[in-house]
Amino acid sequence: MNSISKAALTRRLAFSVFSILLLISCSDPASVGGKFVEQSEVKVDTIYINNLPTDNTDPYLGRLAYSALGEFSDPLYGDISSFLMVKPSIVKSASSPDLTTSDTFSLRLNIHEKARYGDTTATGMYSVYRINDSWRGTTYKKSNSVTWGSELIGQFEINNTTIDTAGFVEIPLNGSWVDDYISYFNMDGDSVRNENYRRNEFGLAIVPDGGNNKLVYTSISSSRLRIITAADTSDKVMLDWAYDYDKGADNQSADHLNLFNTYERFITLNLEDIVAQLPNQNFLRAELVFSEDTTLMKHTSLGTNEIRPRPSLYVLSPGPTEDKAYAFAFEGSGLSGPYSKGKYTFNLTALFNANLFGSTALDEVYIYPFASEGLMAYSSIYGVNVADKALAPKVIVYGLVKETN
Repeated sequence: MNSISKAALTRRLAFSVFSILLLISCSDPASVGGKFVEQSEVKVDTIYINNLPTDNTDPYLGRLAYSALGEFSDPLYGDISSFLMVKPSIVKSASSPDLTTSDTFSLRLNIHEKARYGDTTATGMYSVYRINDSWRGTTYKKSNSVTWGSELIGQFEINNTTIDTAGFVEIPLNGSWVDDYISYFNMDGDSVRNENYRRNEFGLAIVPDGGNNKLVYTSISSSRLRIITAADTSDKVMLDWAYDYDKGADNQSADHLNLFNTYERFITLNLEDIVAQLPNQNFLRAELVFSEDTTLMKHTSLGTNEIRPRPSLYVLSPGPTEDKAYAFAFEGSGLSGPYSKGKYTFNLTALFNANLFGSTALDEVYIYPFASEGLMAYSSIYGVNVADKALAPKVIVYGLVKETN
């Protein structure tokens, strides 16, 4: 009987809140009610968050849509350096002739047209080496590592003149890697060729040389190994790929919280403590708001021609979650907090109702910048120690004032 009554109450409440929110959504959220609810009937309560615990997890870095390449010394977020790992496929059709040492090999690396981090005018210099260790893109995480040899397989630079109109930079390849690729390719039998190549060849590392001062982003799924023979030109897709990076310590002040979409730092929050402070369970809307220090991010910590990507949104995911890195990056089940006018705002209305009148636990909630398919983005929000309370993290609750006779 209790369960039936509780369910009925939940349905009635959900209907009434949904109906009111339809009206609210038509007006400016800052003036809840607008022309549909008289302003005098709406009460606004602010609950300031007095503690923002943080945690970290080990991100997955393989098989992403974009992979970072380069280095940049960010005065706010630390020194960042990133390299690529690629392994071209070795598919051979029945009509393909054997390869020879006179054939030409090059890597056509697809560069994201607009995504940059650092000095947009800098020319990036890069070198290509053979990887010594086995790795797999589907499982590669930041805690993993690979090494590479000293033999130079290729070298190139990235600037506005080296990228063609289709977004590719051409990297001539030579040396022992090309010789061994030819040997594997010329083996008789697909199974023999593929097995030997898989077991014994670990691909190429594309490494930034010193002084790059910018990161670019590559689309490895669109990149190709190009082989030009006397008879034809063929392009081999990438069999596997990943990137890896190092990042130095960030410069975080007492009244700021730096967050990263590579999860070196994200927020863990007990929202049930907030729910317990709600002034009234019959609220119209509840919002969680974080304010970004836009001046710090845009002006005071960047040099001339330098840019820094901002997360387009934050994500809030109820836990507990065993594999946080996978859930954050790939499951896409969290609540979005989009960025607008210097703030990240979450609508917590449905989530709070699910806790109050259902069985949704909110004692372990994770808040982090959106991963954005491998594009790095960092953000500085004001923390609990900021002097100006208007900038402090908070939950804003909108409710109707009870009529008195």
